[in-house]
Amino acid sequence: MRLRTLSTAAAAVTVALGAMAVPAHAAPAKRPALPGDFNGDGYREAVSAAPNATVGAHRAAGLVAIVYGGKQGASVKRRQILTQASAGVPGDPSGDAYFGAATASADFDRDGYADLAVAAGVDRAAGVIVYGGPKGLSARTAALAGPGYTRHMVTGDFDGDGKADLAAVTGDTVLLFRGVGARPGAPQVIKVARPKGESARLFPVAADFTGDRRTDLVLLGTATTDGETVATWGELRTGTAQGLGGRQVFASGGVGEAGAAGDVNGDGKADLVHQRDLGDDPKPGSFAVRLGGAKGFGAARNYTQDTKGVPGRGAKGDGFGQALAVGDVDRDGKADVAVGAPAATVGKARHAGTVTVLYGAKGGLGTARAQLLSQDAKGVPGAAEKDDQFGRAVSFTDANGDGKADLLAGAPYENNGEGRLYVFPGTRAGVAVKGLVEAGPATLGVTAQGAQLGSDLLR
Repeated sequence: MRLRTLSTAAAAVTVALGAMAVPAHAAPAKRPALPGDFNGDGYREAVSAAPNATVGAHRAAGLVAIVYGGKQGASVKRRQILTQASAGVPGDPSGDAYFGAATASADFDRDGYADLAVAAGVDRAAGVIVYGGPKGLSARTAALAGPGYTRHMVTGDFDGDGKADLAAVTGDTVLLFRGVGARPGAPQVIKVARPKGESARLFPVAADFTGDRRTDLVLLGTATTDGETVATWGELRTGTAQGLGGRQVFASGGVGEAGAAGDVNGDGKADLVHQRDLGDDPKPGSFAVRLGGAKGFGAARNYTQDTKGVPGRGAKGDGFGQALAVGDVDRDGKADVAVGAPAATVGKARHAGTVTVLYGAKGGLGTARAQLLSQDAKGVPGAAEKDDQFGRAVSFTDANGDGKADLLAGAPYENNGEGRLYVFPGTRAGVAVKGLVEAGPATLGVTAQGAQLGSDLLR
């Protein structure tokens, strides 16, 4: 049926690499900036990667696009493009580097400007940190030493010393960079044991789940043999004065490869939201919410599009829960959840994709006021089309600094794989279409056919 919604290869790129038009700001007090506020003006940026973009003659070299925030919200007039050809970034563009395949942000050097960590195919490095400044991301950079190809990155203060740490995941290994600062040192290497199988993939989620003011790390694990999933699990490693503690397995099975965290019930402790693994048999997608507590997580509460109050209708293989993000859209002190279903059918368009927004409540995540977003809605540019995969990636930012989280949704296969990024403003009434910002290769000043902009978002 047609969803009535609230109005979510090779590539070539030609850009003024690293060029941007962002107003400079006076040096702020030495208070760490919020993640994603690269020029320290109090407004957080929208960051989207295109790791499949070709740079020069190098296929899948990758780029990262930054749309800067301001009083009126995100604006494509204030933008920056980063590649390995940008000033200060170590190395040169190379094929299959997938620059931007993972990103994370924190004010690592505590100078009042947020910095950006980017996964890159730099020789003998897990990635690179690009430091912020009064004009935004600068040419000051530092390589992150470590073996392997980085799949995911998260930041936090795992040891509670007031300095930002970075955890990078490569295969079944976590590289923990403590107190990154201006000169990252060698990481602590944490090899994660898998229950069975030949190899494993890990998806990290960082937040203070126990309420002790130290960041904890959740790892959602998938063990494989010959490329087939043979086991899934979830483990919690609490933050300690020495870094990360030992593993506490909270789930043996039923865990997918997407997750996010936030305080959905307003009790001061972060809660875990994660995709559920439903096995090989195609079923409607599902995700779980586990409330945080001093001793770990409570029982899982599962959601599908067939859950009472959730808009739409579940369908086999819809991917509901394949992308997840948590942020306080309406500023009521309880975090809300964005759920991507990139393979959902909209009207007659298969794999057009949707995003569902569910709102936090005292008792946990509720379904009252739930919203269903797609490209097939009044006020959203274009229309839902086959294989756009709107909602393949979701995230939140606060582009206008009003304390209400703005929803980011990627549609990486829009326009034959060029990709799109959508920024929906957060309001007291919920996610709004009025004031929506759309960014694509053309509006960002790049030519990136097949680059799949919006396939990865800063979270």
